Amino acid sequence: MRGGPPRSAGAACSLDELQTRVAYELDCLAYPAAGWVPPVRDRQGRLVHAAVLVGGGQGGLATAFALRREGVHDVHQMDREPAGLEGPWITFARMQTLRTPKYLTGPDYGIASLTFRAWFEAQWGCEAWAALDRILTTQWMDYLVWFRNVTSAEVQNGTEMTALRGKPDGFVEIDLVGPTGRRSCVTRRLVLANGMDGGGIWYAPPAFTRTLPRTVWAHSFDPIDFERLRGARVAVLGASAAAFDAAAAALDHGTTVDLYHRRHSLLRVEFRAWLEQAGFLAAFGGLDDARKWSVMRRLLGAGAPPPPSAVERVIGRAGFAVHSSCGWRAVRHEAGVVRIDTEHGERCANFVVFATGAPVAACCRIATRRRLTMRTNK
Repeated sequence: MRGGPPRSAGAACSLDELQTRVAYELDCLAYPAAGWVPPVRDRQGRLVHAAVLVGGGQGGLATAFALRREGVHDVHQMDREPAGLEGPWITFARMQTLRTPKYLTGPDYGIASLTFRAWFEAQWGCEAWAALDRILTTQWMDYLVWFRNVTSAEVQNGTEMTALRGKPDGFVEIDLVGPTGRRSCVTRRLVLANGMDGGGIWYAPPAFTRTLPRTVWAHSFDPIDFERLRGARVAVLGASAAAFDAAAAALDHGTTVDLYHRRHSLLRVEFRAWLEQAGFLAAFGGLDDARKWSVMRRLLGAGAPPPPSAVERVIGRAGFAVHSSCGWRAVRHEAGVVRIDTEHGERCANFVVFATGAPVAACCRIATRRRLTMRTNK
């Protein structure tokens, strides 16, 4: 047995005590279960992984943990970022807290001692949990690092998938680049747990970006040195959560911010709140592809309003203005100034942030073509 029984049924008094409790509970559940997947080789004699997971963030860690609980041990997992920087939480996510309510469980797979709440209470107590409104993004990242350690997830950081292709024998071959150079591996199943940007690229309108030097614009998901922009006028295009978060970050560093969007007013109805319902979370995976596509197309097509917390960070602050019904027609760079031709006349800025998201629909079409190609190759 790797751990003894917990000394009480209440909250753990320290992370060490909680880790002992986790070890005991996992041992009670026979985790990791005995492996049952036999080794397989492809036609070239190379060993075939049972699964390859691209991504070491919350989705990748949850998937790896679930596979090991089911006795699938030959899981090759990677992430292109350094350890502790997986996902958006302390990189390009500029919100201060998570969007979702604190009571939604994460990658714990139904084990109470692996939840964020257990991790939080072990350090700050039950009263602090009761007083907590939303989870800080930095705390969520710390929790994921802890989760990775206590579940013994083996993630090869600094490793990126560069290509994939279906093989005639039904397997998937993947090209990788990492600390040891370029290599390839073969797997039965490939899991892409690399977030929104894993399906394609973040989108900035080419009609605007091709007229601007790269030094005067960024996408909202790029790393931006806002301190360098202190005293500048920043134009943010978009009205999403990311747009307001970027505006808040810029304001925090002493800039003036103009936020532009095409709609007459901000969206107010959050259709994607249904994603937080227990019935949706439990049953969505069991739907067929056509119904999944229909649901997600409806949710993504409806758009999402910026959360109240993101709007409250900027509304009423000196140096901030929202320009509704103010789409952009053209952009040019003259004498160190970005001149923007809008529906309400010309506006100027020193730096532009495009909070224009990712082409999700196009990414879905690409993924579908790849899946069909792999099926054909079988």
